Amino acid sequence: MKNFLSSYEVGILQEAHHAAREKRKADRIKTILLLNQGYSYQEIARILLLDDSTARQYFKEYQTLSLDGLVEDNYSGSESFLTSLEQQELTL
Repeated sequence: MKNFLSSYEVGILQEAHHAAREKRKADRIKTILLLNQGYSYQEIARILLLDDSTARQYFKEYQTLSLDGLVEDNYSGSESFLTSLEQQELTL
């Protein structure tokens, strides 16, 4: 997959990458830019130390949700394994 982005889109992604303060967001943007340069998912995964399926997921997110959706962090965590009493004891 090569040259699927316009020069305007590349510029926007490069600006977003420069402004990204979180590694995770920067890696997502780099994935799209590298795909546009013709790198394979496997090569990108090796370069960025990601899983191949993660690189594919980033591209799907970019296709469906654009840049805003790509860098959006929807991680919500999980329920605590500690009881409220145990949590309270930790803060003392």
